[in-house]
Amino acid sequence: MTKKQYILMILEGLENDWPLAKDLKRFLLLDKFDNEAITQLTQILKQTIHTVQKTETREKMEQSIKLLEDIQKIEGESRLQDQVDVQELENALQDL
Repeated sequence: MTKKQYILMILEGLENDWPLAKDLKRFLLLDKFDNEAITQLTQILKQTIHTVQKTETREKMEQSIKLLEDIQKIEGESRLQDQVDVQELENALQDL
């Protein structure tokens, strides 16, 4: 599953309780989705979570924020590993 697919699933889970989720979902389906978009979506959730009165909806939003942060963490770790792998390849090439 791609990041975009995970985010769409998160928004689908929130759309009955949080009207903005439907609009964000449409945005994702039309626009390129990158790390900056994930960061912006996380910030939107963090800023609006305090305005939600239903405890169940707040809990869903908190879980969604955690999932978004986990996605970014995993991707960051993957990028670091890719950099290490590239460096190891470059070192191996120099040894030839």
